[in-house]
Amino acid sequence: MVEKREIHTNSNNMDNVMKLFLENKNIPKSEKDDVEEFIRLCQLGKINKGKKLSTKRCKKIIYVLRIPLNYFKKDTSEISVSDVEKFDSDLMNNKLRTSKTERNDKNEVIGFKPFSDSVKVDIRKILKTYLRWKIKNKLKQTEKFENLTDWFDITPKKKSPNSLSDTELKKILELCKDNIERTIISVMVDSGCRIGEFLNIRQDDIITPTDEFPYYQIRLRDEFSKTDGRTIGLYWDLTESNKHLKKFLSDKSVKRDELLFPFKYTKVTSLLKRIRIKLKLEIPTKLLRNTSATHYSTILNRQQLCMRYGWKFSSRMPDTYIRRSGIDERDVMNKFKQKDKIVELEQNKKQEQEISKLHLKLKFFEDTQINKIKEIGKITEELKRLKDILKGKGLLKDIDGKLS
Repeated sequence: MVEKREIHTNSNNMDNVMKLFLENKNIPKSEKDDVEEFIRLCQLGKINKGKKLSTKRCKKIIYVLRIPLNYFKKDTSEISVSDVEKFDSDLMNNKLRTSKTERNDKNEVIGFKPFSDSVKVDIRKILKTYLRWKIKNKLKQTEKFENLTDWFDITPKKKSPNSLSDTELKKILELCKDNIERTIISVMVDSGCRIGEFLNIRQDDIITPTDEFPYYQIRLRDEFSKTDGRTIGLYWDLTESNKHLKKFLSDKSVKRDELLFPFKYTKVTSLLKRIRIKLKLEIPTKLLRNTSATHYSTILNRQQLCMRYGWKFSSRMPDTYIRRSGIDERDVMNKFKQKDKIVELEQNKKQEQEISKLHLKLKFFEDTQINKIKEIGKITEELKRLKDILKGKGLLKDIDGKLS
């Protein structure tokens, strides 16, 4: 079986992650012991009943728990509602920040980035789960647990996904130094695959075009995907992904089970960082996937979107992109246009009927007028005949009564 390549350094080394956590001097030893036990139970499937959490998820839990536990600086069995309220307030008002630097338009470091809304929700969720295990289940203090956390806002904040415009995407491809970089960008944008899926593509996963199917296809395997594996076609003309991938494949010789892109995650991020500086535009790898989903949401239906991007059919993600693309509004528009067309046809039909009636009336008046002209002609001829008779008898008078 081909092993999955982890994209982050020491990704599988749980010991290093735990070691960094245990070295934190602001967290009491009793709390560290409880966290170690909590993680052990997570891996066994005793916290999320019936489901063992992955190493990656457990690492995230350790990272997230470090934030509030470092803030409290005491064992959570001793924290009060006011302690939790103050922590949540500081978190909400961005007084607590990440270790990632924030830069201005001149690319100068101006501080550290705040936690995103989704991470804030994750922090509250994980802290609540941990406190439920420790205070409610372990210490049997149900009322205290409820007072500490029952007011937590763990509702995901709705946010429209950002995406690149066609113009921005063209500029990014133009700024690529060579075909390798163009292949990276174009394939990631067109396929919409996650960075971990992309870097685990093998030569054997590429399906070459045929007469019946003239596009490249990429098979993303289950074992390398965050969700479900799938096969994705490259159809977006703007990216020219088929052209770049074809040249990329012709320039190198790779065995069937070897990585197609045998470089590190940092190569992709360095490429995006270089372009970001030139364009003054933030370009995380997630933005490439967002751009892909935004484009294909105008073409594919909901089920096809789920299958292409590895979403569960119950996921909210396809609806987010469908709403953003305005597909529903186009359907409504088309219905109204159809309705307007029907109304217009009905109006045209009425107008045609009115015109027909007017033609009949006009014909009637024309016929009447012709008949009147004929009558006038007859009367004129008869009048002339009578005048001639009277004139011959010398009896014709003018209008004054004199003999004409």
